[in-house]
Amino acid sequence: MLSGVSEEYDELKNKVANSSGALEEMANIMNDNIYGDVKALQSTVESVQLDFMDKFQPSARKFLQWSKDLTLSFGQKLTKAAEKFQYRIEKIESTVKEFKGSKEWKTADLSGKMSIAWDKIIAEPFAEWWSGKGKEWACGVANNIIFFQKFLCSYPIQISLFFLKTKILSYTKKVRKDFCK
Repeated sequence: MLSGVSEEYDELKNKVANSSGALEEMANIMNDNIYGDVKALQSTVESVQLDFMDKFQPSARKFLQWSKDLTLSFGQKLTKAAEKFQYRIEKIESTVKEFKGSKEWKTADLSGKMSIAWDKIIAEPFAEWWSGKGKEWACGVANNIIFFQKFLCSYPIQISLFFLKTKILSYTKKVRKDFCK
């Protein structure tokens, strides 16, 4: 049984050994069409990409890593903002549910209901914020506006508006001083 296999193997071995140019010729024939041209173009593009990446890899990696970090940071801030927004919505829903269940709400006319809603949704939370971090934050913004205004008004082009500038600055300082008391 094995003797027959050996003869077939030897015959196949001889055919493969004597077909040195046949495979190359077949490959050339198979690639001598649009499919072969597309494959050649793809190969060239891949070669250019590899050359490019070899030369610019350090810079490209730094840029890609920076982009990734920036995207992660933005994503984290966006998630945090969405969580804060969701918390605020839930707090408003809870507040509305609470005051709508009150006896005061049930007996109030339209004007009274608007007043209750205003106080509970806007006035009271604002007063709480203002007495906490709000006043400090608003004063910081006012100070930044004054700095920015002084910076812009220091350019020579603004000299012709000196009197207007003086008036604006003195008024803004007065407002800021009254506002941040």
